[in-house]
Amino acid sequence: MKIGIGIDIDDTLTNLFDVFVSYGFLFAYKNDIDIKELFINGYEAIDTFNFTPEQDNLFQTTYLSKILNQVKPRPLASEVINELKNQFDIYIITSRNDELMKDCKINTEKWLKNNNIYYNHFIYDCNNKAEFCENNNIKYLIDDNHKHCLNASRKGIKSFIFDNQFNKDYYNNEIIRVYSWGQILYEINKLEEKRDRI
Repeated sequence: MKIGIGIDIDDTLTNLFDVFVSYGFLFAYKNDIDIKELFINGYEAIDTFNFTPEQDNLFQTTYLSKILNQVKPRPLASEVINELKNQFDIYIITSRNDELMKDCKINTEKWLKNNNIYYNHFIYDCNNKAEFCENNNIKYLIDDNHKHCLNASRKGIKSFIFDNQFNKDYYNNEIIRVYSWGQILYEINKLEEKRDRI
């Protein structure tokens, strides 16, 4: 049985932030919303644009599914995963759910196929990624959310935090910060070579 690698989608496989900010301003323009200050460290639209709860709900129902379906993978994501699949089981693990995205499972699997993202297992509506990784022989987790990375690291799962605007202030020397999919391949290979020498 191969060891697994857990891979997040939004802002890890994709650069969702850039698309999200563009649509946020489009929404503000179309709804005559005055954005006084952009909080680029915000994780959700309600934080980033200081939307009211009603505005945030309307933004999500109007644009979120469109954003998640249209966003493109980061450079080399598909190629690196194709390289990793020779040695590891690939788990795509996302907290996306049907509340966030209509027909989440079907649409996300369609997006993965259309963008040539290989996987052995697709897990959605997963809010405790660390526990899932621990229970499924997953040795590495790649995610943009520092909480998932930290919790996985505490369980002995080597975590990579994908650099994004909203996690730049987070630092933990047990978690490797990565800036590209090429670096992910490099870092995992380095760790595997070190393990082979032990």
